[in-house]
Amino acid sequence: MEWIFKLTKHKVRYYFYIILMTIGDLSSIIPPILFGTMIDEFILNGSNANIEIIALKIFLTILCGATSSFCGVILVRRFRTYMNTVIRGACYEHLNELDRKFHYGNNIGEITTMITTDLNSVGQFVATTINNIAFVIISFSVVFIYCLFINVSLTILILIPGPFIGYLSVKHMKKIPKFYDERREQRKRLNDYVSEILEGIKVTRVLATENKEKTSLRKLNSDLTKKALDLEIIKQKYNLKVNILSESMNLILILFGGLLLIKDVITLGELVMFRSFMWIMKEPFLSLAYYMDDYQEYKLSSEKIKQLLAVESHIKDTGKKKLDYKKEDIVFNNVTVRFDDLCAIRGINLKIKPGTTVACIGEVASGKSTIANLLLRFVEPTEGDILIGGVNYKKFKIDSLRDIFGYVSQTPFLYSDTIKNNVNYGNLDLTDEEIVKYLKMAKADYVFDLEDGINTIIGENGVNLSGGEKQRLSLARALAKNPSILILDDITSALDIETEVAVTENIENLPKKITKIIIAQKVFSVKSADQILVFKNNEIVEMGTHPELLDKNGEYKKINDLNESGVDYGN
Repeated sequence: MEWIFKLTKHKVRYYFYIILMTIGDLSSIIPPILFGTMIDEFILNGSNANIEIIALKIFLTILCGATSSFCGVILVRRFRTYMNTVIRGACYEHLNELDRKFHYGNNIGEITTMITTDLNSVGQFVATTINNIAFVIISFSVVFIYCLFINVSLTILILIPGPFIGYLSVKHMKKIPKFYDERREQRKRLNDYVSEILEGIKVTRVLATENKEKTSLRKLNSDLTKKALDLEIIKQKYNLKVNILSESMNLILILFGGLLLIKDVITLGELVMFRSFMWIMKEPFLSLAYYMDDYQEYKLSSEKIKQLLAVESHIKDTGKKKLDYKKEDIVFNNVTVRFDDLCAIRGINLKIKPGTTVACIGEVASGKSTIANLLLRFVEPTEGDILIGGVNYKKFKIDSLRDIFGYVSQTPFLYSDTIKNNVNYGNLDLTDEEIVKYLKMAKADYVFDLEDGINTIIGENGVNLSGGEKQRLSLARALAKNPSILILDDITSALDIETEVAVTENIENLPKKITKIIIAQKVFSVKSADQILVFKNNEIVEMGTHPELLDKNGEYKKINDLNESGVDYGN
């Protein structure tokens, strides 16, 4: 649990809460002792003089115990809520720091399982199981010693089934982890599938494959049910054996305790004490497997969360400088990027002057978008350097570096919120008038025809919007940030010709101080750029203005001719 205390900083406080709960629980031992004493006083001595005092002691013990237990439970539950908040926040912050390699290699279902189901398992163990284990150990020890003082032989006889229960518990403990692991893995598969099918539900409807997906979901649900049932059968088989053995402890008490009572070796009050303590005597043996099950689930879940928090990003935010970007050149010096055995771009040499428009065009998967990912430090050069004002951009803090960019990806993401809150997401100080201005600049005029206007809730990832509407809304969000450098990654792919022309003109007419980097498939979107980079086979094969590249009669001319004939290059 040290990893939890390292995050929460409340180790001493937590154990104080556990002690408070345990003291409250241990108060349940005192009433049986007082009650047994009262029986002996009344029956053996024929006196009821102390009954009121004993009754008052029982009442006060119960009251104090209940109060202590109540306070402990409230405080521990509050700690659990705080712990969940801290760990979930730590996971979120860490996920934000991880690079594309992690996010591309892990699906959302697995990550969701970690910060929901696994975190709940950890919380259950921390808030409940540890207190129960502490109570069982301490209460058993106290009761065992007290019973030895009453009668050693009867105490030992009652515990004869204990070692057999312990043997069964050890066997169960060795067998059960595999079943928990299998159930968790199957639950993860189901979460992965549900996340994926919900994201692609439109495709499912278009292809009319609902029945196929229903069958797949039914199969995954059935497999999860089977894994859960297998686990439950193993647990219930164990419980059956343990319950039989534990009930034999009652049988021993009745037979030998009754015999000792008849022989006046023990009193009736002491026998009543023994009977009242039986649940405490049996509890360690009955609960051992449950607690070990909880521990196994906690261990598995906490390992998953710790593994997530231990993942190191290949992109380290080690920069100390805050980037105060004004009019510095951005220079690529022989930059190469490789992902394992795949080369994304190779030997890129490039200078981006402030206030200019640089366009990237070329075939699909030729490395155009990698330029944007490099600038935003979503990926880093495998070889070469990127300089801003002559300083390696790794020396700047990542948040200050990304703060100078406005970015619109080719697959825009929108939040399940109002249009207003999506547009001002990167600049919360905007007025409604400014939001309207940026929506108009992005040609998102459709917003003004909606009943609630900019206060319209658009649904998860803009589910109520078309692809073109999402692209324009995403563009408005990037413009609203008032960036120094605007990166547009194929943002007109889902627009009709008329809207594309209008959006392109608005982008061209942005203030000259904004540096624009445009990634596109069509010559129309890049022809007015100050510098056009033509990509092929992950390299820049041509560079120049639109007229210069046409005169070269090379790759760019080929793209231009294909576009004029109505064919998108690379498709």
